[in-house]
Order: sequence, then structure tokens, then C-alpha cells
Amino acid sequence: MPSNYPSTAIWQEMANKLGCEIAVVKAVFEVEAAGKFYESNGKLPRRFEPHHFPRAHWGTLGFAPREGQAAWRASLAVSTSRRRSMFDIAENIDAEATYDAASWGAPQIMGFNAELAGYASAVEMVDAFEQSADEQIRGFVEFVINTNLDTHLRSQDFLAFAYGYNGSGQAAVYAGRIESAYRRQSGGQSSSPVLRVGRRGQAVEQMQVQLAALGYDIEADGVFGADTARIVREYQEANNLAVDGVAGATTLAHIATASGEEIEADREEVPETTADRVIDLAIERGGAVVGSGGVVGLLSNVSDTNQTIIIAGVVVSIVVLAGLWILKKKG
Repeated sequence: MPSNYPSTAIWQEMANKLGCEIAVVKAVFEVEAAGKFYESNGKLPRRFEPHHFPRAHWGTLGFAPREGQAAWRASLAVSTSRRRSMFDIAENIDAEATYDAASWGAPQIMGFNAELAGYASAVEMVDAFEQSADEQIRGFVEFVINTNLDTHLRSQDFLAFAYGYNGSGQAAVYAGRIESAYRRQSGGQSSSPVLRVGRRGQAVEQMQVQLAALGYDIEADGVFGADTARIVREYQEANNLAVDGVAGATTLAHIATASGEEIEADREEVPETTADRVIDLAIERGGAVVGSGGVVGLLSNVSDTNQTIIIAGVVVSIVVLAGLWILKKKG
């Protein structure tokens, strides 16, 4: 029977891979991978989702959504015992498709996302997850990296991470949970300030002063505008950091070490509401979110026709949000 607990070494290994603190890895895994590593009998937890199994075999499984009912909604109503029996039937029809249609282990990664988790197939992913809790953590981190969400963990921008991982509807809720878990895992520390385009205040000014002292041509006006973003990108590229123009935990720590002075968040910065951040994220990261699981998670549950409608709605919504953003800046 595999160990029900991850090794001590895995957290440092994954922190090194992501380029962030151990406390960040633990906090995000705690919130986003809240399942059990193994059942009491040592088996890997799984949840079969019949609507992801080929439609041609739904009748054989006994899965029959009502007329007009979304398949994913009908799937939600299936009991645990029926899921188990459906899985057994499906496995005898097509094992790979069955594994694709189930979520696995503590991270509850769907089998059809196996490649994003670093595996050639769902069967290979399940085999690895059965070996150890460490492998489940590795799969989760690989999924985060391959969906381009790792940059948010390095900057400790938990709202941006949650927006991409969970979708916009629950982003603030999950970001709050990750922040709470981070404080607990880090011994009471708050997450780092995240300085990006639109931010202003003493923390931005301090960073600009430090960059100027390091030889960069930058005005210390306390406003994070396009020029500051460009210089932050230059600094990140010159120092082998992830280049995104956002000064989060990793970039700020690097600048602080190089200049010999810490950057502290001030309480006089222009406040930014959760609604502001969601608008900003929709404008700045709309494409990244569609490619990273927020909207993709939704689209996997609807028909091709409805996907077209939703995508069109997302585009229109982002245009509207962009207009609101302009009005907000003028106001």
C-alpha cells in the first residue's frame, strides 16, 4: 500500500520547479487539491463523469439525461454507487475513454487532462498516481505550469491564479482561501504585494528607486505605468526571471537583494476592489484564462453550439468590460 502522505522533500522539489516558496505550493495544493491521496483500502480516489464518456455508450451505462437537460447537469445527480457501477461497465467497453472520463487522486485531475499533467495518457497518469502521494503533487504542479498559471504563484497573485484555475465566478473566494492557507503555512506572513500596471503608491516608488539605483532609466513617481512595466520586463529578462512585467514576490525579492533594501507595501496605495481586479484580469488575461482552465472548464460541459454562443458572449463581455475600465479611469 502506498504512503498516504507526501514526503518532506517533494515540497522543496516543487517549490524549486515553480520558483516560489514552499508555503505557496502547500497553500495552493491544500485549497485546490482538497481530495484524499488514497482511500482507506489503498485505492486511488476517482470520480467517474458519465457525460465525458462517448455518447454512443450512454444507454449501456444507464445514463439518460432528460430531454433538454444538459448532460453535465444530469451527471451531477448520479450517485456515488451508480458512478462505480458505470465505471465498471465503461471500463469493459473502452478502458482509455473510461480513464479519460474520470478525475483522479487528491488533485482530482480529469483523465483527459493527463498530457497537461505531464503524462502520455490517462492510464499512465493513473499508474503514476497509484505509486505515491508525491506523484500526485508532481502531476498537479505540472498541470499548473502547462496551463501557464505558475507565473501567478511566483508573484503570489492568488486572485489571478484563482481566476484562471477556478473561473471568474468563484475567484475571490478561492483567492481568499489560498491567502489564508499561505498565512498558516508561512507562519503568519501575508502574501507579497503584487505591483502591476495601474498600481501606485509608496511600494511602487520604492521599487522604482531601487531599479534606478541599479542603473535603469526610470522615474520614481510611484505610478506603475507602461514604462515601468517595460523596465520590469527588462530586469526579469536580464536576471533569468519569468518575464511578465508583473513585480510579485520573486521579482521584488530579487530587486531587494540586488539593491540591499526591502520593499514594503504601504497602506496609502490606491485601493483596488475585487470588481476592479476581475475587470483588469478579464482585459489583461482574457486569452490566458480561456487557455488555462477557467473558461475551458466550463466549455467542456456544454455542446459545440453552446460553446460558440459562450465564446461569443465572452468576447462581447470583455469588450464591455474594457469600456467600463476606460470609464473607471476617467472617473
